[in-house]
Amino acid sequence: MFLNKSFSEFLQKSVNLNPSRLDRIKSAHRSVRASLEQDDWIREHAGRTLLQGSYALNTAIKSPHADKPYDVDVVLGMELMDQQGLLPHGAVVLLKVKGALEAVSMYSGKTRMLNRCIRVAYSSDGLDFHLDVLPAHLKNGDWKPLQIPQDWRESNPKGYIEWFRMTNSDHGGFLPKVARLLKFWRDLHRLEHPNSMVLTTLAGLHLPHDARSVDEALALTMAGISAWAGQQPNHGIPRVLNPSLKSENLARNWPPHSIGSFRERIGRASSAAEAALKSRGEEETIKLWNGPNLFDGRFPTTIRGIGKRQQEIAKRFAVGGITVGLDGIIGGSGISTPNNEGFYGE
Repeated sequence: MFLNKSFSEFLQKSVNLNPSRLDRIKSAHRSVRASLEQDDWIREHAGRTLLQGSYALNTAIKSPHADKPYDVDVVLGMELMDQQGLLPHGAVVLLKVKGALEAVSMYSGKTRMLNRCIRVAYSSDGLDFHLDVLPAHLKNGDWKPLQIPQDWRESNPKGYIEWFRMTNSDHGGFLPKVARLLKFWRDLHRLEHPNSMVLTTLAGLHLPHDARSVDEALALTMAGISAWAGQQPNHGIPRVLNPSLKSENLARNWPPHSIGSFRERIGRASSAAEAALKSRGEEETIKLWNGPNLFDGRFPTTIRGIGKRQQEIAKRFAVGGITVGLDGIIGGSGISTPNNEGFYGE
C-alpha cells in the first residue's frame, strides 16, 4: 500500500531541515564565500567558489540524533600551478586559506585545518554546524575535473552535481527524497558507513525508472542496494565508482570489516519495505514502516482511512448489497434485475 500523505508528512516534519535552519546555513555559506573571494591572495589566483555536497543536491537532513552536527561543503577553486607546471604543497595552500578566514573578525578563532579542508565552526540559536572549505586547483580554469590536496588527486564535484540532477530528472524526480530518507535511516540506526556521498550515489545508481510514489521508489532502491551489498567481498573494500569520475572509488575509505554489518542491516530493511508495499491494510503498512528495521517509531502513525471506501464497496458486492440496474447504473439493494443471464441486448 502506498502512503503518499504519510511520507510527505514524515519528510516535512522529521527528515527535512526546517526553513529557519536552512536560511541560517545559507547565510553562513554565502558570507564565507564572499569573504574568501575578497581576499587578495585568493583573488590573485583567480579564486571562485562552488557549493557542493548535500546542500547543493537538496539532500540535507535533520539528524534524528541531537548530537550530530550539520556540515556544509564549499569548494574554493583557484589557479595554483606555477610557470614550471608545479603545484604548491597542499599544506601551504590550506594555511593560506586558513589565514584568509582568520583575518575576518567573525571567523577569528573558529577555524581548524584538517587534511584537505579548513573547517569553520558555528554555534548560535541552538544550531551547531560546521562549514568545510576545500581548496582546489582548476586545470585551465575548468571545474571539471579539478585537483584537491594533500596529494592533489582529481575530483569532480560539479560533474557529480550534474549527474545527480540528470539522474533525478530521468527517474521521476524522487532521488532527493529517497536520498534523504536513506540518510535518515542510516543515522537513526547509527551506522557509520556508508558516508553520505556513497549512500547518495548508491541511491542514484539503484533508483527505479518507473516508481509511482516515494515509498515505492525507496523500497525498490533499498532492494537494489541490498543486492549490491550482497555482491561485495566480506573482507575487501566495497566498490562504488564516482559517476562523474570513473577512476575514483568513492567507497575507498569504507572499512572492509563493516560491509557485512551493512549488508545485514540493509537486507532486513529492504525486506520490511517490500512487505510494507505489499500490505493491503493501512495500519499494518504503517506498522511495517515504523518497525525496528526501518524507521523505528519515527514514522507518522495517523490513520487516514486509505482504502476504506474500496473495502466497503467490495463488502457490499459480496453480500448482495449492491446491484446493477437495467441501465447499467450501480445502485443499492432496492434495484432488481431480470433473470436474463446477464445479457441486456435486444
